Amino acid sequence: MSCHNNEHEKMCKLRKTLGSIIETNCVDCHMPVKASKAIAVQLTGGTAPIAALIRSHFITIYPDETKNVLNKLKSK
Repeated sequence: MSCHNNEHEKMCKLRKTLGSIIETNCVDCHMPVKASKAIAVQLTGGTAPIAALIRSHFITIYPDETKNVLNKLKSK
């Protein structure tokens, strides 16, 4: 959570657009919920296992997820 401050050399470029809201929600852009390639769950009544949705701890920039976050914030 300390990545989005003035002292960090790679400050989030969305801060000007989003303001302080980005400082409390880094994970949606940098650790989004994705379908697991290793973990599947069998739901009650389901006919086949489906990929579990998890947050990876591979912290990076996910451009599509960033667009999703921006769209969600604009629609509020």
